[in-house]
Amino acid sequence: MSDRSEPKNPFRYGALAFDEAFTDRERELRELKSDIRNGQDVVVFAPRRYGKSSLVLKALQDLRRQGVLSAQVDLMTAPTKEKLAEKLAKAIHEGIASPLYRAREPFYRRADLTVDTSALGPDQVAARIALLLAERTRGAGAARAAGA
Repeated sequence: MSDRSEPKNPFRYGALAFDEAFTDRERELRELKSDIRNGQDVVVFAPRRYGKSSLVLKALQDLRRQGVLSAQVDLMTAPTKEKLAEKLAKAIHEGIASPLYRAREPFYRRADLTVDTSALGPDQVAARIALLLAERTRGAGAARAAGA
């Protein structure tokens, strides 16, 4: 009887490949991540079961760990334009808008710029913040003039 075990096949058929199951795609992964970082449009084209989804998801997983914001939509679950628009809006909100909103909150709290932006558009939010900053600057200038 031999102590040698059979080598384990690293490839899983039928499931997405993550972590140790994702193998032998370093060049493609490096290229895809570079293209994503540079805003390049990319088409990943290959026959079924060649690992396209695993490659894209691995690239996004790695980039998210580096702080890159991304959104993804499974087009197979969006049979109509309306469903696509709904899924795309949700993915952008969850993957990009929400992290940006959370990232800006500490700045607003430090600057005491609490603004209810729930009913405002982006231009209105920017105008409100500019107004608050101008008011604070005028107030600081008046306090300096009074102290001089």
